[in-house]
Amino acid sequence: MRAEGVYDVDANTSIYLLSKDLNIKMPEEHQYETVSGFLCEGFGYIPRAGESIKVVLERDNQDDDDDDKHDEDGSNHQDVTASNI
Repeated sequence: MRAEGVYDVDANTSIYLLSKDLNIKMPEEHQYETVSGFLCEGFGYIPRAGESIKVVLERDNQDDDDDDKHDEDGSNHQDVTASNI
C-alpha cells in the first residue's frame, strides 16, 4: 500500500480475489476476470501509461448493521481511482 486507500496491484490479479480483499462489489454483469480487464472496460480501450479513471463501487458489507462501514454521509460506496502506470 502506498497511501491510505492506494494499492499497487498486478494487472493479472483476479478481480474476484481483489474485490474480496478490498470488500467491494463488482458489477454483476462484468465481462472481465482480471484487473487488466477491469481497466480496459472502464477506459473503453487499452490505456496508456499515466492515464487514470475514477469509479465508484459499492462496499460488500457482510453485516449491514455495522455502522462503521458507512461513510460520514451514510453512503455505502467506495471511490476507486484506477491508474495505468
